[in-house]
Amino acid sequence: MHEIFKISIFASVKFHKVIRLNEKIHYQIMNKTRILLIVLLIVSVSDCFAQLAPDGSYLWNIQNVSYPINQNTHLLLNAKEQYSNQIDRHDFFHIELDVFRNINQRFSVGLGYRQTENYKSDVWFAGHNYLLYGICFFSPANLKIKFANRVVYKSFRNADSQIGLDNITNVDFFVRSTNHIPKPYISDEVFSELKSMEIQNVRLYGGLHVWNREHLAFDIFYCDLFVNSANAWKNFNVFGLNTKFTI
Repeated sequence: MHEIFKISIFASVKFHKVIRLNEKIHYQIMNKTRILLIVLLIVSVSDCFAQLAPDGSYLWNIQNVSYPINQNTHLLLNAKEQYSNQIDRHDFFHIELDVFRNINQRFSVGLGYRQTENYKSDVWFAGHNYLLYGICFFSPANLKIKFANRVVYKSFRNADSQIGLDNITNVDFFVRSTNHIPKPYISDEVFSELKSMEIQNVRLYGGLHVWNREHLAFDIFYCDLFVNSANAWKNFNVFGLNTKFTI
């Protein structure tokens, strides 16, 4: 009887070790699967972009680095590069530094500066933007909704200064879900110029939060871009990758 008891304990220990080993293997497989999914999605976006004719499509690469100063204040460093399929080269770049302060759980304000470089007629033209943000947050049901208004003063070396008003809305879905499958989001941006009282461009986004961890996240997105040029609207396709780092 004593021997049977020892055999039972030994078998139980072995069984739990096997379970832990299987859990470890499963975790490794899931991590590798997620990484493979990210690579495949990025490659798919690149292939789709490469197959497009030179019709004005763009590829955007965006990086964000967030640094929390304290519980209610954080710095955000943002960079964006734009590749034009029309001229087969990079034609826009900006780098932006913002500081945001949470007033309460549903409202925050921000100040920022953006340096832009725009490629036109074989020359790079610099621009300087000064930004003021007001942002509202809501979390109904299984959603996270953000409404942002941004006032922008723009100065250019080769053009008159502008004062812009940007309206930005973002909706994240399934925010309470604890699984790690990609989660969708939608967004829109409307950019207006206050001196002329004209809408300059409209952006409609659909994307996926592919990977979201404590210090690193990846999003992929498609943007339907409408640009008001000389009182005529032009439409462009945009494919993008957004990488987010938290320090």
